Amino acid sequence: MRSCFVIGTDVGVGKTLVASALVHLLRSHGFHTVGMKPVAAGATLDHGRWRHADLEQLAAAGSFSLPDRALSPYLFRQALAPHIAAEMAGIVMVLDEMVDSFDVLATWADVVVVDGVGGFRVPLSEEFDSADLASALNLPLILVVGIKRGCMSHALLTTEALRARGLALIGWIANVIDAELPEAQRHVAALRSRIAAPCLAQIPRMVSPDAATVARRLSIDTVRAALEA
Repeated sequence: MRSCFVIGTDVGVGKTLVASALVHLLRSHGFHTVGMKPVAAGATLDHGRWRHADLEQLAAAGSFSLPDRALSPYLFRQALAPHIAAEMAGIVMVLDEMVDSFDVLATWADVVVVDGVGGFRVPLSEEFDSADLASALNLPLILVVGIKRGCMSHALLTTEALRARGLALIGWIANVIDAELPEAQRHVAALRSRIAAPCLAQIPRMVSPDAATVARRLSIDTVRAALEA
């Protein structure tokens, strides 16, 4: 069973929700699984402890109780683009530190689900971006497509960029985030015919989704086949 890197076509497409659901699904079927978010911006200070909603969601789904710093080597207060949040905090992020954090988690878990940052090419410093991180981790990718207006172009441009980098897309998940989108199913069908990777699941629009609820929309056999391919 391989670990995986979850990326999105944009911000706000449900990437962390899907990553948490994957962690929950795999854990519930007997795999020691943890979620990792290499960079988390928008943390709040609560009684002397920094907290971040995405990290808490990933941690709650995982097999182990681990400190936030184990799940995210870079945690920033400003809810801004990661490289800007880092600049404001006076920190220069280092690619090797992110890889080292993953390696440590991989010694504990059967599967590490890495929750990426926004879209595929988010700057993380002057030297590297999230695409470089995906290459450095050398993990198969799962793409979350937020089904909304403009999603087809975003999805196809992202898959084209993945191919150009020689990265392996093992599957994608359609997450309906625009309840008013006409003919949402036709959007999904069009993407199925154009993306050369299986659609692992389709998640309908939900009012208050959580990892356990979304995990029920995933098939362990389908996910396992993708991760073991």
